[in-house]
Amino acid sequence: MVEKRKNYYTGAGLAIGTGIGGAIAMTAYAITSNPIFIAFTGVGTGLGLVFGSALDAKYNKKKNDLKE
Repeated sequence: MVEKRKNYYTGAGLAIGTGIGGAIAMTAYAITSNPIFIAFTGVGTGLGLVFGSALDAKYNKKKNDLKE
């Protein structure tokens, strides 16, 4: 059986957060023509990183508890 890598959810969170943050930021930029909204793509990336890391920590802890 193939095991998931330890940082699977972190990578997925980064990708999804960047995509959603970029979509929202580019929509806001297109509506307002204010380039400051382009920088807000990083907010989605940061949130994705935080949530993905939290999920990795939760599932890795659960997996380690089962092994003991």
